[in-house]
Amino acid sequence: MPRLTGILKLTGLVAGTVPLAALAWAWETGQLGFMASEALIHWLGNLGLGALLLTLTLSPLSRLTGSYLPLVLRRQAGLWAFAYLVLHALAWSFLDMGGDAALIRSELAEQRHLQLGLLCLVLLAPLALTSFRRAREWMGLLHWLRLHRLVYAAAIGGVIHQAMVQKVLEWPTFLSASILAVLLAYRIIGALRRRPGSAET
Repeated sequence: MPRLTGILKLTGLVAGTVPLAALAWAWETGQLGFMASEALIHWLGNLGLGALLLTLTLSPLSRLTGSYLPLVLRRQAGLWAFAYLVLHALAWSFLDMGGDAALIRSELAEQRHLQLGLLCLVLLAPLALTSFRRAREWMGLLHWLRLHRLVYAAAIGGVIHQAMVQKVLEWPTFLSASILAVLLAYRIIGALRRRPGSAET
């Protein structure tokens, strides 16, 4: 089993690295089209949100299959999500805004979708910083779990941010919203079944 765990972790590392390497290659070779900067920013955001939704999917998948193996990838998927979303924000700041701090502040003050995106990133930062076992032990499991429920708020905000950027319902937003709706329904149903007095035995 330790060997299988190691293989899964290596697989997660490769799965997170390959899209980033592919984007870097596409950028260098001019394959991102006429509006390469915009394409890169959108790709990084979509990949980050996809990794975040994958993170939320792994716990239900573990419960449904009765296997701990999906949980091996959960922390890694979460860190990849945060990394891609940080790169998404940096790409916007430097490629779209030219690294101009005054212009960045002005855009953030005026654009709701940018404010929401920044809020989601801020929510994810403490989760990434406390994703390590020592942080969980230091905080205590109950407090750690409560903090990490913020991931749902970040995911909801991320899907709304994606929809606001696209302005019309395109397939990435439809797919993200559908996955998130299923995950939220699963969590709500599970919480109701665990309530005292539930009909479930």
